[in-house]
Amino acid sequence: MEKKTFQECEAAIKQVKDLEELFALWKEAHESEDDNSFKNTSPKDGEQILANELKGIFVPDGMLGSNASKKCRILFVCRESNLSVENGKIVAPMAESEFWMKRVVDYKTDRVPMGNVNVTEKRSATKYYNCMKALSQGLGVKNGLRDCSYMNINKRGGFSGTNFSRLGKYASKYQNFIKKEIEILQPDLIVILGKFFNNQELCEVFQALQKQKNYDIRQYKWHPSVWKKWAEKSIPETLLNNKIE
Repeated sequence: MEKKTFQECEAAIKQVKDLEELFALWKEAHESEDDNSFKNTSPKDGEQILANELKGIFVPDGMLGSNASKKCRILFVCRESNLSVENGKIVAPMAESEFWMKRVVDYKTDRVPMGNVNVTEKRSATKYYNCMKALSQGLGVKNGLRDCSYMNINKRGGFSGTNFSRLGKYASKYQNFIKKEIEILQPDLIVILGKFFNNQELCEVFQALQKQKNYDIRQYKWHPSVWKKWAEKSIPETLLNNKIE
């Protein structure tokens, strides 16, 4: 079957009803994105890797609990997943049902083994989990992260450090896909993890969601990777402001 163009993928998402359909189109849109656009939306360090390999990468996300029919209380929005490279090749992401943050929640909640992970990844997992758990509790979610969702803006993933200029261009290019994922998840509340440092394109995508869809969007000023126990004391104050910056 002939591959869809980016524009055809974008038009087709209007009809999708679930994340599986959306992600299939989103991945196809990645593959169909023209080279000039890809240079602006790809993570900067990705230039060192064959463009054709990075272009087709798609890292899924979604509900953190196993019951997809449950109501999403909070959608946590992060920047991009961290891709690893071995021998000059990108390590393929896990299957859809096992995306990284869900594996973390499964391990921390039910002691389901995470698989082969190093010490650095375990530390990172603990920080993300503790940050999101504290935020969900501070916002009154009693059943923990199982009733929450997680999404990365950039579904290709990134490497060391976020290039906000390129992340902003990705968000602008794929804003209809981002909006559709949020529409499918139907969260009561959206929490952006970390500041956008006033990147205009990133701010505009989420400000538009506030205005057009009337979503309750808050922004937590710290990224989970720098989470510290003392930060729990500042959760109520830092989440009162729904200004996106």
